[in-house]
Amino acid sequence: MSKKRGPGVRATIGLAVISLVGAALGALVLLAAPGSDSPYRLSLTSFKVAGVDMQPGLAGGDYVLVNKLNRTPTRGEIIAFRYPKDERLVFIKRVVGLPGESVRIEDGLVFINEISLDEPYIAERPGYSWQPTTVPNGAYFVLGDNRNNSLDSHIWGLLPQENIVGAVVLKYWPKWKSLAAETMTDNRANR
Repeated sequence: MSKKRGPGVRATIGLAVISLVGAALGALVLLAAPGSDSPYRLSLTSFKVAGVDMQPGLAGGDYVLVNKLNRTPTRGEIIAFRYPKDERLVFIKRVVGLPGESVRIEDGLVFINEISLDEPYIAERPGYSWQPTTVPNGAYFVLGDNRNNSLDSHIWGLLPQENIVGAVVLKYWPKWKSLAAETMTDNRANR
């Protein structure tokens, strides 16, 4: 007769796997000596995703790896940042508007410089509007992929660049997924 493992054993094994993956990733944190100006220096950190803001791509409880050297993101990148209203909190959102661009949200579409974005990764179209706003230098407009259930720029405003921790490059638990390849395009590219 075989003995069944209970949920306690599964949870323990899961935490052990997370710890081992974290240790392996931690070993990669610096490829060069601390303080070195080497271009091969790699600086990584990890975060646990909280909430539903980034569903369907990222869910609460997922663990992600963040490249702290990428603090000037491009459109479509998922980033980790210190929440401007309480810098003790780290949020994860997608970059939508870049410095110098006009952002508008209307009729369920996001417009950058009056061109609608194709966003195949969102949970649903936004059910709110955002008046045209030009993103100033040193700031970004960020949104959660779960547009209608996200605490993001449409609620609290623009994200100062100095609050950016880095770009999310990988979801490593519970299932590996590269996030660097996910991008957004404007609808002109799809015509």
